[in-house]
Amino acid sequence: MSNNLIHQSGGGASPQSGGGISRFSKPEQRAMTRAQNAEIARGMVTATRIQAAGHVTATAMHMASMLSREAAFLADGDPQTAARLNFIVDSFADNAAWEVRQFRG
Repeated sequence: MSNNLIHQSGGGASPQSGGGISRFSKPEQRAMTRAQNAEIARGMVTATRIQAAGHVTATAMHMASMLSREAAFLADGDPQTAARLNFIVDSFADNAAWEVRQFRG
């Protein structure tokens, strides 16, 4: 079943003769093409949102990791300083996690 139902640039809405979309009336063909284009657009928007969420997540993970290492380095074994710096890192991680959660769609 290799009927090409999606309208492509430079081509019409009727693929191979005797099958696919050509079995429908012109208004039905237009409606099907509009519905297909709407689904393609929704898919592209969803893919873009997923890519953006992935980018934000990767950046947040990288930054949280980097800040954790920096906090450990700066604390230099002092437990009180480590607690203060880890609180700041945890606050960042909490804020970053909130931002990642905003990408629910």
